[in-house]
Amino acid sequence: MIAAQFPERKLIDLHTHSALSDGSAAPEDLLAQARRLGIRWLAVADHDSVGSYPRCDGIAAEAGIGLIPAVEITSVNPMDGAPLHILGYGVGPNSSEALESELAGVRQARTDWYRRGVQRLRAEGYQVTWTEVLKHATGGDVHRVHVMHALAVAGYTTRFKGYLYHEMSKPGAPLYGHVGYLNPDRAIDLIHQNSGVAVLAHPAIAGAIAACDLLVEMGIDGIEAFHPSHTPLVVEQALALARGHRLVVTGGSDYHGLYSEYDTTLGCPELTLENVEDLLARIHAIGRIDVTASPGNGDPDLPAAAPAVSPDHPLLRLPSRG
Repeated sequence: MIAAQFPERKLIDLHTHSALSDGSAAPEDLLAQARRLGIRWLAVADHDSVGSYPRCDGIAAEAGIGLIPAVEITSVNPMDGAPLHILGYGVGPNSSEALESELAGVRQARTDWYRRGVQRLRAEGYQVTWTEVLKHATGGDVHRVHVMHALAVAGYTTRFKGYLYHEMSKPGAPLYGHVGYLNPDRAIDLIHQNSGVAVLAHPAIAGAIAACDLLVEMGIDGIEAFHPSHTPLVVEQALALARGHRLVVTGGSDYHGLYSEYDTTLGCPELTLENVEDLLARIHAIGRIDVTASPGNGDPDLPAAAPAVSPDHPLLRLPSRG
C-alpha cells in the first residue's frame, strides 16, 4: 500500500495556493519549498485556475513528489449566499473548454469587483491605486489580498490578513461582496465532467458545514476535515459527515506564503497516506484514470486498473520510494 511506503507524518498537503491566485509564491517556488520540507504528496489548488499544474509537473517529477492536479472553485452557499469553496482533485490536465471558460469568467468578475473596490477605497480617502494593486497580482487575477498589499505599501497596515483585512471584508465595507461566482451544483458538475473529485473546502468558514447535506444531494464527493481554521469539534463533525455520507476525507495547510492567514507552513500532520490512497481511489472510480500504471511501481495493493488514459497523466506517476 502507498501508506506503508511512507509512514512519517506531515508529508502531505492537499490544499496550497500559488501566485496564480492569492498565494505569494510562484508555482515553481512553492514546489521548491515542498521539496525542501520533504513533502511527498502535494496539491496546488489555486482559486478558479488550473494553470499551476503545467508549471509544477516537471519539478514534482524530479523531486519525487506526487502532484495531484487540483482547483478550488468559488461558489455561492445556497443557504445564505456566502462564498462556498469546492476543491476539485484530479482536475487540471486537459481540462474542458467549458471549465476553462467558466473559471475565466469567475476570475474576470472578481478582478472587476476589486477594481471597483479600489474606487470605493479612494472615495473614502485611502491613497491607493489600481496600478499598485496590479503590481502584486502577478498571476493576473486580482484578489482581496492584493488590494491589502497595496494598502500595506501605502502604510495603512502591516499585515496582509490582519485587522484591516477583516474590517474591509465586513458588510458595507469597500472590499465586501462578490459577483460572478458559480452555483455549487454547477461547480460540482464541472469537476465531475473533468474526471475530478469534488470536496467541500474548510467547512468551518462562513458556516459552510451546514450546507453539507444539500451538497451531498448535489453530488459532493468529499469533505476537508483537516484545516487550520478547524477546532477539534469541527474536525469531529466533518469526520462524522464523511462516515455518514461515505465521503472522502482530505486536509491541508491552506498555505498562501506571505499571504497566509494562519501561522502554518506546508504539510498537514493530521492527514495520513491512507487518506491519499482513498482520494486516488475515488479519482480512479470516476472511471478514467489508472493510478496503477506508474512505470516501475508495480504495487499489487493499489486500486485495480480503470480504463486507460494518456500514459503521461500525472496520477499515473507515483513518488519514487527512494
